[in-house]
Amino acid sequence: MKKTILGFLLLILVLSLCGCNSNSGSNDENVNNKGNIEYISDRKCSYYSENEEYIVFFGLQDNNNNYLDASGTAEIVIVDDNNIEIFEKSIQFSESDFTDWSNAMRDYSRYLCGIHIKRSEISGSTTKSGKLKLTVYADDVSFDESSMIITDLPSKSVNITLPSTPQTIKNYDYSGNLEFEAIVENITCSTESNYDGKSTATFVITTKMTKNNSKYSASYFYVGYKLKNSKGIVVKSEKTGLPSVGVGETVQDDFIIFDLDPTDSYVLEFTNPEF
Repeated sequence: MKKTILGFLLLILVLSLCGCNSNSGSNDENVNNKGNIEYISDRKCSYYSENEEYIVFFGLQDNNNNYLDASGTAEIVIVDDNNIEIFEKSIQFSESDFTDWSNAMRDYSRYLCGIHIKRSEISGSTTKSGKLKLTVYADDVSFDESSMIITDLPSKSVNITLPSTPQTIKNYDYSGNLEFEAIVENITCSTESNYDGKSTATFVITTKMTKNNSKYSASYFYVGYKLKNSKGIVVKSEKTGLPSVGVGETVQDDFIIFDLDPTDSYVLEFTNPEF
């Protein structure tokens, strides 16, 4: 009788232990399960100069702050600080676009989607920075448009009509005698947007000396110029000095014009400089 009771008690103990193990396993599964997408987080845009591309980051999370992946569409619009649209595109993303992105400065990583935009895809900007507007549709959820700062935007090329070349330029001394004569053989122009919304134009001119009657070896040869806007108004009238060289020699130098309106157009003209 005692053996029967003892065996019955052992059987109850074994069943009890098995039941405990089963419940424990069930609780672990509930803790590790991830829910549905509820939130969007970690939205940011970074520029990577080595690849000449921007990466737009965002994360998707459930109610327990677990990071999730999904497929969907990101609608991206970029405007510069003058509110001029320079990029608009709907970009598809999938689970493979999600990965762990680290931030060395803050010593953490996040499981984020990274959408790549080539710099060459963006139209020229009238300012160095602007705003990127992001709307995300993923699975059965959508997230309203959010705005973030984007920097290092490509510059808009200001429309500047250059003088025809070759063109002869003459310098006279104060007595009206011809001191220099040279031929401007070529001129090039590059422009860059500034943070204040204005643009800067850099001109490089190449000249060949054809006459040098100067009595001074350290003298300069000057090329005069006028810059007119689309209304024909002269916005800049100046001269730029180039080191004088011997007859038949060529010299190259540059000059810069600041505070140009990137939404306007200009015409550059060469002149014989006045002293």
